[in-house]
Amino acid sequence: MNLFISASGVSSNIHGSALYTWLPEVLPGLRLFFDSRIGHAYPGSREQRQAAIESAEFAVFCVSPTACRCPNLLYEAGALAHQLGEDNVFLLRFEVKQCPGPLDRLPSEEFSEEGVLRFLRVVNSRLGERSLQEGELVESFETSWDRLHDDIADRLAARMMVPPSSTFHELPRHNGLVLTEVHLRLVDKKKLKAYVAVVFNGCLTIRGYAVLERQSGSLFVADPTTESPSYRDICKMLNRDARYWLQDAILSEYEAARDAGETRWP
Repeated sequence: MNLFISASGVSSNIHGSALYTWLPEVLPGLRLFFDSRIGHAYPGSREQRQAAIESAEFAVFCVSPTACRCPNLLYEAGALAHQLGEDNVFLLRFEVKQCPGPLDRLPSEEFSEEGVLRFLRVVNSRLGERSLQEGELVESFETSWDRLHDDIADRLAARMMVPPSSTFHELPRHNGLVLTEVHLRLVDKKKLKAYVAVVFNGCLTIRGYAVLERQSGSLFVADPTTESPSYRDICKMLNRDARYWLQDAILSEYEAARDAGETRWP
């Protein structure tokens, strides 16, 4: 069975890439494609990604607080739900108790030991002749769950501990552009939530980004601008994929800093 895994944002990407590596150990009857909007997409080209979507028989989205707001992920989930039926598009949630609409119509579980086992039962039920007996599935899961859990923990720890100048492994990247540092100064104003500076490839810093809140409560990232004689962008990403990539990464870091009450400013 062709299974499509989608992720958006740093934490979502970490969970999705670990799931991509781990799932074939538990359910050998799967053929996987992993679509990541900030990291390494497997196999990666636009044509292969489109072919994977068209041939998908089941899809799982790794949903974080940032991923819930990603327009591309919302569009992709809706398109696959229309193509496959809502019962064949699944959400694995972490740090999200309830997904906002339209994701709330899709089946979901927490990315926990119990939730992942229930997810596996759903996937296994779609495998037909290649499905495992319940006892075989539980045994396979119990012998491999710790590896998935530890892999995610190691990836999250590595992301927090890697010095910006030493390696770009597992850092957000897009077409050769690597986001090696995100610095934030938290503020508490009506719309403005944080000032942001970013560092690309360990050698180029850009200040002037801002995290803003819409009237609906959703967050977005504004590009650096000049106010005189009129508002003009100082720098900006030139295509939609790049803009969403940078916004996802910045919002992920903002939420981590906000929840920890930390200002990360150089």
